[in-house]
Amino acid sequence: MSVMRRLEADRLANRQFGVISRAQAFECGLTSRSLHCLLRPGGRWQRILPGVYVTSTGRPGRDQRLMAALLYAGDGSIITGQAALRHYKISVPDERRVDVLIPAGRRRSSREFAVVHRTTRMPRRFAAVGPIQFVPPARAVADAALGLARLADVRAIAARAVQQDWCTVPALAAEPATPATPAPPATPADPAP
Repeated sequence: MSVMRRLEADRLANRQFGVISRAQAFECGLTSRSLHCLLRPGGRWQRILPGVYVTSTGRPGRDQRLMAALLYAGDGSIITGQAALRHYKISVPDERRVDVLIPAGRRRSSREFAVVHRTTRMPRRFAAVGPIQFVPPARAVADAALGLARLADVRAIAARAVQQDWCTVPALAAEPATPATPAPPATPADPAP
């Protein structure tokens, strides 16, 4: 493996919280063989989602999981729901799940912690931490509420968002009550990225 190619892949991954997609690794000049060496047991990298890798060993951190979900979902995807609320420092019931919005025409299945939702209402505004993009707070509350089973949890996150001045009651009421379409669960026929 060329040291220069590996350095280019490492630089890209460093800008993405230590996460890189298979396609990006190939664009940096890595080969299937070099990826296999990096990902083998005891290697320097680990798979976090299909076609997405963390360029370190150990347990991936929260930002790495968010970045991995975005890379898995593809260009133009954005973090929503409880994961976005955590960004805004609003406590939520599910700390592991990462909800991601994708354009309605894209085909991508939910996998592991990445829960993919198709929508025709992609937000035009967003907050960002480096390359990680989050929907606005009112949209995050609305999307999170659709995935919660307990009314008490819905009330709690809506109240926290308003009390912490992330959004107003009118902004919450303005969010349409039409959910994003959840992507179907992965099937063996789905191609791995």
